[in-house]
Amino acid sequence: MKIWKYLSANKIFLDIALENKEKLIQFLAQIPEKLGYAASMDDVAERLRNREKTMSTGIGNGVAIPHAVHPNIADPILVFVRPESPLEFDALDNEPVDIIFGLIMPERKTHLHIRLLAGISRLCKNQAFAEAARTINDPVILLENIRALEKDMAFH
Repeated sequence: MKIWKYLSANKIFLDIALENKEKLIQFLAQIPEKLGYAASMDDVAERLRNREKTMSTGIGNGVAIPHAVHPNIADPILVFVRPESPLEFDALDNEPVDIIFGLIMPERKTHLHIRLLAGISRLCKNQAFAEAARTINDPVILLENIRALEKDMAFH
C-alpha cells in the first residue's frame, strides 16, 4: 500500500498551531467539507471523538493516526499534520505526538481502511521517515520524500 498515492501537497499541514487533541479533531473534521463532501464538521468530529473513546489512536513514538468512517465520503481522505508543538494524545506510550496522519474513510471499504492503517504504521516505523516528517518544512518535498522511501520499502 503506497501511502503517498493517497496524499497530495495540499493535504500536508506543517507546523499547525493546535493546542490539544480536541483542536486537532476539529482541524481534521473540517477537511471533508472543504473538499466538497456532504459531511458536516460536527458529524466528522463526533465520529473521530467516538473512535478515540474506544482506544487512543496514538500508537507510540510520537505518532497518531486518528481515523473514522463516514457514509458521505466516497474516497479515502488522508492528511498529514505536524503540529507546531507536540500534543498530549493519551498515546500507548504516554508520550506526546508530533507526527499525525488523519484518515476519513468511506463506509464499506473496510479492507482498504485496514490496508491504509497498516501502510501508515509501517511508514511511521521507518526512522528516515520520522526524521523527514519532523524536519522538512515544504509539503512538496515531504511528499516526494515519502514516495522515495516507499519505493524502497518491502511489503508495499
